[in-house]
Amino acid sequence: MDQSFPEMDTGVAPTTTSPKPKLVSRNLLRYRLQKQRGSPKVLPWCLYSLYTKFPSHLLTTNVTPISLFFACAHVVIVVFRFAVVTGANKGIGFEAVRQLAPNGFVVVLTGRDEKKGLEALGKLEDSALSDNVFFHQLDVADPASITSLADFIKTEFGKLDILVNNAGIGGVKFDSDGGQGDGIVQRKLIQTYELVEECLKTNYYRAKRTAEALISLLQLSNSPRIVNVSSSAGQLKNIPNEWAKRVLCDDENLTEAEVDEVLEEFLKDYKEGSLEAKGWPTFLSDYTVSKAAMNAHTRIIAKKYPSFCINCVCPGFVKTDINRNTGILPVEEGAASPVRLALLPDGSPGLFFVRQEVSPF
Repeated sequence: MDQSFPEMDTGVAPTTTSPKPKLVSRNLLRYRLQKQRGSPKVLPWCLYSLYTKFPSHLLTTNVTPISLFFACAHVVIVVFRFAVVTGANKGIGFEAVRQLAPNGFVVVLTGRDEKKGLEALGKLEDSALSDNVFFHQLDVADPASITSLADFIKTEFGKLDILVNNAGIGGVKFDSDGGQGDGIVQRKLIQTYELVEECLKTNYYRAKRTAEALISLLQLSNSPRIVNVSSSAGQLKNIPNEWAKRVLCDDENLTEAEVDEVLEEFLKDYKEGSLEAKGWPTFLSDYTVSKAAMNAHTRIIAKKYPSFCINCVCPGFVKTDINRNTGILPVEEGAASPVRLALLPDGSPGLFFVRQEVSPF
């Protein structure tokens, strides 16, 4: 998900009897991940890699996994790494999948709408990435859906190396022409208590729940990464409420309970119509506060899991559906920022980046 704060208007595959040397089909991966119940388990990932990369003149259809193992001790086994990108059927999420896959990752593209997710997957069919990307339905609003994704990763991959927490919403609706051609204009935004509440749930609570469900799988990686796609809108300089700012900037003592308290107070003040009087932002207020909460949460879990590299990033003001494509940057540039953090060989965790630069929370 974007965005920066817009500075405008405030299994084993079957063999054949053919005598010709032949590489086992690369669709072996797809065969397994289609989860055809009752079918035999296919080769482990490392042996799949050998089957698909071993010289064809040495590999016949009669080869077995065991004989292959002993026959090619000199071959370097490719160790697969696994990544999940949420909210990936379009926009920054989809582009992040496209950029991660060529870097040695098997990537799970997730989205709430199965039809749209499969359509997104279809866009990669003709590319060299198609065997490295798979779709799994994920509705972050549904705990059972999150559990299903975690179970899938555990069963099929056994671990997870990277989570790009990208799913999110803007928390507003546009009127009939708002956001088209003249930027995001406050007078053309429709905001209700229900939309505000949903924005906080999706951008903070549900993103947090998704990460928590995948932590145990990330702990099995030798280089676990979590990248929370956030926004410069959530920087504390954009929240005039001094109490909330004081709570969220206390790195040493900040707790999840205190973040919850800030969100509850914001919701109460919104319901009472006292945002301006209480020092809350009035333009995209729910989006701003939800991203501030996500930034705070990033620092909390970075301290809780010091062996992880956990950061949050604003990808810039990117042309996506969330702003009705009024952004400045193309999605390729926007996605490059979270992907860069996901691929860092090492780095200081618990930081906030605006694109590629470390920035104050």
